[in-house]
Order: sequence, then C-alpha cells, then structure tokens
Amino acid sequence: MEKREVHSFHKDGFILAKNALSEDTLSKVSTYFCMRLDQLALHLGYAFSSQGLNLNQKTIELESAHPGAMLTLTHSQQLSAQLVSMATDENILAAVKELLGSDVDLHPFYAIRPKPPAVQLFEVPWHQDSSYLQKGADQTPQITFWVPLMDSTVENGCLEVAVGEHNSGELKHEPHSLEEYGNSSWYLEIPSDVASSFQRQAFEIGSGSYLIFSHLTPHRSLPNRSENSRWSIDFRFARAGYFNGANSQSLPVLRKGELTQDVRDFTDAEMTGSAEPRSWVTRIERPVWVDRWR
Repeated sequence: MEKREVHSFHKDGFILAKNALSEDTLSKVSTYFCMRLDQLALHLGYAFSSQGLNLNQKTIELESAHPGAMLTLTHSQQLSAQLVSMATDENILAAVKELLGSDVDLHPFYAIRPKPPAVQLFEVPWHQDSSYLQKGADQTPQITFWVPLMDSTVENGCLEVAVGEHNSGELKHEPHSLEEYGNSSWYLEIPSDVASSFQRQAFEIGSGSYLIFSHLTPHRSLPNRSENSRWSIDFRFARAGYFNGANSQSLPVLRKGELTQDVRDFTDAEMTGSAEPRSWVTRIERPVWVDRWR
C-alpha cells in the first residue's frame, strides 16, 4: 500500500483496492455458498430446477420459492475455512499490516450478505460499524474489508459511504424499524437529519476488488433494483490486545507480522471436518447493542 493511499484512508475514511483478489479465491468462496444454499434448500424441502446452477441463479430461485430464505442464510452465517482463507489473502493482510500493525485479530463480527432484488431488509441504513459493538469499542483500531463476490453497481445495491465523516467520531444511532417475512430489523440507523448532510460516494466495484474503511466511516447499501442477486462479505480486523466489544472472541491472525497457528489450525480442522449442515436461525434474538441504543 502506497503512502498516498494510507493518507487517503485517514483523510476520507476509506480506500478502494482494485483487482486485488484472484478468480480462484472468489470461485472457492462462491462454491462454498452454493453448497450452503444446497443445504438450506434441503432444510426447506426444496429441489432446485437443475444441477449446475451458479450462485446468482440458486439465490434467485430459492428466494422466489421461499421468500425470506436469504434472511435465514444471513442469520445462520458461520466462519468457514474458505472465508478465513479469503480473509488472510496476501493482499488483504498487506493492507491490514499497513493500517493496523503486526499484531491483528479477525473480529468476530463479520457479515455474509446475499442481496436478492426488492428485499427491504437487505437495504442497510446509514451506520458506523462501531455502533453495533459495546460501548468503548470505538476506541479500538479497526478496519472493515467489504468484498463483493460479483460486480456491484448502483442498480443492484452497491455500497455508499460518507466522505470524511469518520473524523466526527462515533455518532448517535437509533434502532431501525422494519419487519419483513416475519423478521424484525436488526439494524441501527444514523438519524436522517444527521445523514442528510453527508458528502456521499457510491462505489460500483467489480468482483476481485474491495473497499477498505474505518469502523467509524458511515456507510449504507442501496436498494437492489436489478433482476439478479448481489453477494458481498464484510471482514473486520482489529488491533490485538484491545477490547473487541462483542460477546465472542476474536481469531488471532497476525503476531509479529506472521500468520498465526490459530488460523492454520482453524482452516485445517474445517477442511477435514464434517460437511453436515448446521442449525438454521430465522432471526437474531438479542443483538449486543440493544441496551446501548434502545
């Protein structure tokens, strides 16, 4: 990462890394999510129309047959060897070391986001990632990598960020009120009278590229007005030794700039472990932020 990019990150709150992930890396993760959709379809008693459907086709077909299915998948996210392998890609880790140092953890708050068309609960309102953590975690040095698995456009609901607003510190948030397919919103939202003043920049990003931003950078996702799905993953990293603000432990990733044995053990165990599907969750019962912002 060049000095001008680091300067841009601290000035604007984000930087874009173009064509930084290989097709092989993206393919492995897409194949993994196709397998998860097969498991979810089996759970729902649904048989896909044909074999060999890609990730987008399976998403559209299953969501059409079982509205709300992608919400179930989102709530049932699980860290896998494929995801950890992507998160520890050499290009990602190079940026992590530049921005956070040589001792870094993978934060337990990460997100898997399938985004089928016209589902309002996948239109994430303006927020800062720190707001979803316990009070005080905003002081922990953290960054997010937003990684689209397919081309992300304004039409299919790309990410929009507020330029330079991370310098304002943590803003007030309030619970977002919406219910869809029996799911109540689990989102927080920056009030509209504050967000209306943001200088906004939408990011149309091709697969293989990703956006890096601060945990204090306000951002949102736009509606998917296309006929296809738009998948993305959020990886979040934090400087080791700091309060992570979650109820679960972080995964040690780098120590003295080197990949940890914890990561190697995790991926080895996952790769050789059972492929049996895990339980499916239809909603998030009690987010960690409930008592803080209610």
